[in-house]
Amino acid sequence: MNRQGPALFEAPLAHELVHRPGACNCPECHTNRELASQTAWETQKADQFVTQMNLGVTRTKEGHEILTRIVADDVGRSMPGVRIDRDALLRGVTRPDKGTGSVVDSGRSIVHSVDADQQKRHSLRTTFNQSTGDALAEIQVFLRKLQGDALDASLAGNPAAAFEYIGEALHLIQDSYSRAHTERLNINTVNAPHPIRKIRFFGFVGHRPSRYPDEHQVIGYSFHVPFGDPRDDIHNDDGSLKPEAQVAINASREFLILMLGQIARRPQPPYQGLERSELQAFIDWHLSSTPRRSSPSPPPSPGPGPAPTPGSSPSTGRPMLRRGSRGPSVRDLQSQLNKWLMSNPQTGLRPLAVDGLFGSRTQAVVRAFQSAERLTADGIVGTQTWARLLRLSSPQPQPAPPSQEATYPRLSRFVPARYFTRPAQQRHINRIVIHITAGGSNINGTIRWFQDPASKVSAHYIVGQDGEVVQMVRDGDIAWHAHSANGDSIGIEHVARPRGGLSPNDPGLFPTQAQYCSSADLVRWLCYTYNVPIDRVHIQGHAEADPHTTHRGCPNAVWDWERYMHLVTATTPC
Repeated sequence: MNRQGPALFEAPLAHELVHRPGACNCPECHTNRELASQTAWETQKADQFVTQMNLGVTRTKEGHEILTRIVADDVGRSMPGVRIDRDALLRGVTRPDKGTGSVVDSGRSIVHSVDADQQKRHSLRTTFNQSTGDALAEIQVFLRKLQGDALDASLAGNPAAAFEYIGEALHLIQDSYSRAHTERLNINTVNAPHPIRKIRFFGFVGHRPSRYPDEHQVIGYSFHVPFGDPRDDIHNDDGSLKPEAQVAINASREFLILMLGQIARRPQPPYQGLERSELQAFIDWHLSSTPRRSSPSPPPSPGPGPAPTPGSSPSTGRPMLRRGSRGPSVRDLQSQLNKWLMSNPQTGLRPLAVDGLFGSRTQAVVRAFQSAERLTADGIVGTQTWARLLRLSSPQPQPAPPSQEATYPRLSRFVPARYFTRPAQQRHINRIVIHITAGGSNINGTIRWFQDPASKVSAHYIVGQDGEVVQMVRDGDIAWHAHSANGDSIGIEHVARPRGGLSPNDPGLFPTQAQYCSSADLVRWLCYTYNVPIDRVHIQGHAEADPHTTHRGCPNAVWDWERYMHLVTATTPC
């Protein structure tokens, strides 16, 4: 998980070929030999938490790139429709090492690797005498800086730069799980907490680095490994990933999903609300000496509205908006328009993405609303348009307090679960989490389980195979369904299970069309009611919302996301 120094001479050139008498040198055979050599090089066990560097006579392995490709591809498969710039992520993950694979950059890379100010980018102590506590605080601050840089770049319309900052953060996170960089407890157990007991120092310590085996070595770790620190290896002898590499993948995946959600919300600086709280929950688990699963705190309740400002609508204190506007006021407008669309399916217009960007689709819905209200259909949201929108949505606040919350109109029944948490203050619902029960075919079996004292779990809703919707936890309360995602989410269980779920020959129980339709209608209603954007960043599977879960196939083992999201975004119930 390190820079170039520890692994400069670990592996041969990828395309170094042995010429044998009689070997065919036609272009096809030459290419095949190169591919075979490349494959052999990729599968060697010497991959380390380093980025690729070519010194002309040898080549370092590309551990960070390998892990980041795994993460990007995994998230991309599980969240179709969400754009991930994998090339930009890879550029970012190599930036802390100045690694490009180029011979020209090798010298700069070596000098850069021993710069004291760079060590926090690799989850290492800045100086030999720095305490682990102080080093950890520096690392946490730098991760917050990278989060802010990524959000700033996204707001500025530069998504590639945003993904590069995210990649740089992934480098830091992955390094924090390398045994060459940190000492953690329970590192052999992937899903356990991994408290940091020591952050190591990188570089030559005195004249004989081997006198300090607890530090991260550049050279002379042992007679058999003259260059590099073997604790940086990401593979076992059999080629499988070491536990720390797998944990680094899980943490990287969690951070990437977190940042995709924040970018989609388009928050405004200085990101002191939900964005800071979400990152703190990540830090509390992954970059802490005392790991704990915490839930992001809801943003504070809004106080009295500000006085009208120049260019705002006098009767509402809200700004005048038109095509090209952006920001929280546009998000509010889009949410209000989506509620109007839900009540007026005859318009034939699809729901808007609540992204804070006033583009052509938002303008079209504004004009449709103005026409329906017999206002001038100019697509400009001024005093009269705001007043009509707010009058239609009054008096229900969004989201409603638990004691006054809305009830899903197609609810079959409410059966209280045994376990849930009532928050001290109104919570902010920011995502929907989809689950499968992985049990029998009868919805009553799941209901009984959520009432069983031995279960220690619950969900807000259950959707049966026949489309019945049963609520077991009120929306304003916190159900116990996805650990760290519980605080800001609604959990929905579906009576379904994968093949082999109950026995080796079990054919499984797949979601029905009635179940997909009923669930989609419920999720659409929840998104409109609580201003949750209708996209795959905010409608997640259990394994996406809670990367620590052992239920890795929930619900993706049986769930057709493309089919489901098409139903959720439909303008009318199916």
